[in-house]
Amino acid sequence: MRHLRAILLFTLIALAPLTAEAQSREQLWAWCGTISQINLSISACTSVINGAKGTTENVLSAYLARGFAYERSGRDTEALADYSQAITDYADSSVAYRLRGLSFGRKGDDDRAIADFSQAIRLKPDDSVALASRAVSYNRKGAYDSAITDLDAAIKLQPTYQQAYNDRAFALGHSSRLDRAIADLGEAIKLKPNDARAFNDRCWYRAVTGAIPAALADCNEALILQPATAGILDTRAFTYLKMDRAEDAIADYDAALRLAPNEASSLYGRGLAYLKRFNRTDSAKDIAAAKKIDPEIVEKFRRWGINPPP
Repeated sequence: MRHLRAILLFTLIALAPLTAEAQSREQLWAWCGTISQINLSISACTSVINGAKGTTENVLSAYLARGFAYERSGRDTEALADYSQAITDYADSSVAYRLRGLSFGRKGDDDRAIADFSQAIRLKPDDSVALASRAVSYNRKGAYDSAITDLDAAIKLQPTYQQAYNDRAFALGHSSRLDRAIADLGEAIKLKPNDARAFNDRCWYRAVTGAIPAALADCNEALILQPATAGILDTRAFTYLKMDRAEDAIADYDAALRLAPNEASSLYGRGLAYLKRFNRTDSAKDIAAAKKIDPEIVEKFRRWGINPPP
């Protein structure tokens, strides 16, 4: 969603009321809104803010631009401080609440993120980005029905919101509505045909539901778009496992585990594939390692349609 934030933020900056009677003040505003030079942006925005003290000049955009620049330089605490100051001084700014909500979300504070997104939506009910952003926090909290409600609204407002389809598919998939999740991922792929994540996720849901040939085609496309990716290799290996292609599954699980050695699903899946090849020693080692990492792994595979060995 970062590209949408940047577009909305700098649209706001472009509309900022410039009081610069001198060229230097106008130049500071221009530098404040620059994207390519973070330090210049921070310095210029600071000068704009300091220069407005004691005046009635509206510097909301300067706080937001500086906060955004702080974020891009990894200075999250200072970014939050700027967004909070913007909210204190301009309490009717839905954008300030939305940007602070995104900062809280990145810090893992989804409760405060949801509170800020909710205030942004109260101030601007048609803010599709705030709705979709709140849904991401709901997804992380496992509140999938709330996420779906927000994403329904976001997509209704913005039918070409590609990431919203991906995020709604996630919520639908985790609430066992796999057919709808697959449909949403199809929409996401239509809007962004090179989205490896969407192809991978659709591969997974199709494999779980038994649509194996279509699943394998999706995984192959995902790996063309994003080769040597542990998650995609794991998904294709799972698909091969459901096809009883044990050697192919082992090859993909091997590749996935070289990239992510502690991935429980890859270890457990490879253990099952070894068992199909009558390699009980390596099977037992992988299955034991997987259970140690994730005690729920056997039940997860059962839900995904693969029963544990006898």
